[in-house]
Amino acid sequence: MQDDICEVCGNELKVAGSRVMCVGDDSPDTETRVFTVLEMECTNPQCSARGKKKEIFVEQMIGAK
Repeated sequence: MQDDICEVCGNELKVAGSRVMCVGDDSPDTETRVFTVLEMECTNPQCSARGKKKEIFVEQMIGAK
């Protein structure tokens, strides 16, 4: 996954936070999609992007019973 690499310095990003987001669950006529949103942050202390958050959306598979 290339989303876990800093675009400025090329160092690895760490997960600084996460949350779950649901899309399309307002109506029974739309498909419900669930995402885990990861807030990523550079681990390099000399990087100019350190402290800036980058969000990565990972879709979770859900199924009907």
